[in-house]
Amino acid sequence: MTVRIRSEGVDPVRLVRAAAAYRDRALAEYDEVWCVVDVDQFDMDNAVVEARRRDVRLAVSHPCFELWLLLHHADCRAFCRDCHEVKRLLRKHVPLYDKTKPVFADFEAGIGDAVKRARDLDPTGAEHRRNPSTNVWQLVERILEGT
Repeated sequence: MTVRIRSEGVDPVRLVRAAAAYRDRALAEYDEVWCVVDVDQFDMDNAVVEARRRDVRLAVSHPCFELWLLLHHADCRAFCRDCHEVKRLLRKHVPLYDKTKPVFADFEAGIGDAVKRARDLDPTGAEHRRNPSTNVWQLVERILEGT
């Protein structure tokens, strides 16, 4: 399994389009193409429609990706106002957390717990409107299956 990581801006619809275009012009074949996105202030309904249309999978975290990281250390079932609140909760477990420099060792031991907790929040992996929720567990399971 080959995993490639690219960053193409922040708008989820543009990201889905860029991922599909990259896949379509790449010489290699891809089993799946995923975009990892935060809900933030974006209209995720449009991104979900675009992803289905272009056969791109979405890993959506509501309200933000830091929820997925928090779930490596603790359960989180209460509504989260915004990403600042989630980061505050995360820093109780990873005091030096920096979004621009995440350290895998801070989260490695909790991957199994994070998958279980995230699946408990969103068993279908399709509830991008639910706060809190994240279906990053689906992507992680796909990666682990391929290793």
